[in-house]
Amino acid sequence: MKRKHWINHLLGAFFAFLFAVCTVGCLVTGFDLNIPRESILWIHKICGAASVVSALILYIPYGGFFLPVLLIPAAKYLWNGGLLWDQLKSLAFTISHHFHNVYGWNTVGEPVSAEMELALLLLAGITVLAVSIGLCRSLHILLFLPPVLLPLVLCLVTTDTLPEEPYLFLLIVGIVLLFLTDLVRRRNPVHGGLLTLAAAVPSTAALALLFLLNPQTEYVSRAGEIQKETVTWFQNAMSSVESVMNGNISGIFSNQTLNLRNVGPKNNLSFSVMRVYTPFTGTVYLRGQDYDIYTGTSWESSPERSETFTPGSENTASGSVAVITYGVREMLYVPYYSTDTVTLTGGYMANWDNLNSYSFPYSRIPDVVFGSSSVDAGYTDLPEETREWAENLLDTVLKGETIPDRVIRLIQNYVQRSAVYDRSTAAMNSASDDFAQWFLEESDTGYCVHFATAAAILLRAAGIPARYVEGYMINCQSGEKNIVTNQEAHAWVEYFDPVFSVWWILDATPMNVEEISEIVFEQTDSNDNGSEDNALEYDTAAPEKNEETVVPDLSEGFSGSMDSGILDEEEEDEEESAVSLWDDSAEIGNTVLPEEEKQIPGWIYASAVLALLLSALPVQGYLRVQQKRRLWNTGTSNTMALNRWNQLERLAQLLKIRLPRELEELALKAKFSRHILTEEELYQFERCRQQLQPVLKQLPWYRKLLLRCIYAVI
Repeated sequence: MKRKHWINHLLGAFFAFLFAVCTVGCLVTGFDLNIPRESILWIHKICGAASVVSALILYIPYGGFFLPVLLIPAAKYLWNGGLLWDQLKSLAFTISHHFHNVYGWNTVGEPVSAEMELALLLLAGITVLAVSIGLCRSLHILLFLPPVLLPLVLCLVTTDTLPEEPYLFLLIVGIVLLFLTDLVRRRNPVHGGLLTLAAAVPSTAALALLFLLNPQTEYVSRAGEIQKETVTWFQNAMSSVESVMNGNISGIFSNQTLNLRNVGPKNNLSFSVMRVYTPFTGTVYLRGQDYDIYTGTSWESSPERSETFTPGSENTASGSVAVITYGVREMLYVPYYSTDTVTLTGGYMANWDNLNSYSFPYSRIPDVVFGSSSVDAGYTDLPEETREWAENLLDTVLKGETIPDRVIRLIQNYVQRSAVYDRSTAAMNSASDDFAQWFLEESDTGYCVHFATAAAILLRAAGIPARYVEGYMINCQSGEKNIVTNQEAHAWVEYFDPVFSVWWILDATPMNVEEISEIVFEQTDSNDNGSEDNALEYDTAAPEKNEETVVPDLSEGFSGSMDSGILDEEEEDEEESAVSLWDDSAEIGNTVLPEEEKQIPGWIYASAVLALLLSALPVQGYLRVQQKRRLWNTGTSNTMALNRWNQLERLAQLLKIRLPRELEELALKAKFSRHILTEEELYQFERCRQQLQPVLKQLPWYRKLLLRCIYAVI
């Protein structure tokens, strides 16, 4: 029996230390945590000591009662005035931020601490306890393996968080050994321990060969393909759900027909679709699919169309806009305006090479070609019924105005004021046959699909070539990972300017404080912010509803850029505020500092822990003595005889004496024969116990305490 326990606890101490070290190593190397080597070695030493101590404590009968008491000072040390909680939040943020960058998942925690040693030590301690208890108590491996697998799963979810090979190798070897020997180890720990030793060499050799044949570089490459396929499937599935539930734009287009009868309330289902990097801070429009045919109840895109989209001016190029989609899309999302050649086929730029990461050189203004030019006449086509009511409406809106840029401004302002922005707008009623007419005449609310459709129809009725476009409108921060969700999918209008041969954006959707900023073309002095001349910038702040929206005056050419004065002032204010809050040299004035919180003296805390430990010894000993006394006098005579023999045999081993041969024969008779022991035969066990009592009384006090509290001798 003693050898059985010894092997159990030896395996528990070894594997607890192994898994704890690998857990910390996988997290540190897999997520590039900035942990000094000295701190890692310090954590490893504590894990080794904790593994041995936990195995020794669990070796003592009912030693599990001591673990909660011992955890109290450990928890107090780790907590350390809330420092542990700050480090846990920082560790959670570091890990979740990585998945946020890759998949767009929400982050957890916050970066409030640069150190994470205590958080890692806590995770290692949990691993030590789980593995020690599981192996020392011969539990099934699935009951204590989750803490071991968690860091491995976190590291292997993405292909760029692989831990260093030694940690990964040792972790896998340990898991394989426990799985191979789990059944034998639980049934017979002695045989299980021998099998573990025998399987260690061939398992290690086989895994080493596997690692050599499959280096991490090749593994990353193959896993990257799997990752791309998996994420593509997931995002396409989520996009299909969004399309079915909303009946409108989802930001991931798979056909060239938009049924306007299905455009109804948008739900709040949100998932990330891409991340974008821009060389500037502000609003960027990513062009996806455009539609050129309006039927009254749908937008359609002619698949045979092929054209070169308006290029950007190379003289004002300012870096590149990079797009990384979560999964491969059938189209590339193009910023306004790329200096590369952008060829549209069927209304979008096809992704022939199945890219999910690409970039476009970017210019803030298009490449203007002076002189009259034209586009396909289809961009002014409308159904007869639609043209009739639209022209009648324009008579009221334009009031005889014929100058193109003023016509565009009046149409934009009219559409913006025609309804209130509301994502829960109901679908068009079945009695209506024209979506734009229904929206302008009957609906009091709408969102981007409604406003863009109405603006495109009125522009065409005014003789201005226009088309409906879907894509994304994003408020970006320069040089940062801008995560884009499906909720940022947007619709707007492109109208063609024959004077400059440019497709311009017209966004007729009014400002929505939750997600949409109005696009405004500002004409300011370019010397105010030191940027290039003739630069056209987007203003992310929308005007009031009754304020006229300014669009570029095509008759005056292009001049000016966004004035950065206000932005600079805001940055200066923030900087001054930061200095006043955090600069130690800042004047405090008459501020009354709060009194320092009183701390409990350490000696009182240590005395309380020691008192708990001292009280736990006699309490658990007393409970076990009562249990043994109950077994001594409970059951049939044969059952009591076996229980008494087991207790007397244990006592004899502790006192290093030999029990009478007659008692052993009675125990064998009670266990293997049909003979039922008599009261006189049963009393012989009690008489033996009474004869041993004087021997116990002659022992030193510390041995008496040990026998009473640890071994629960009765």
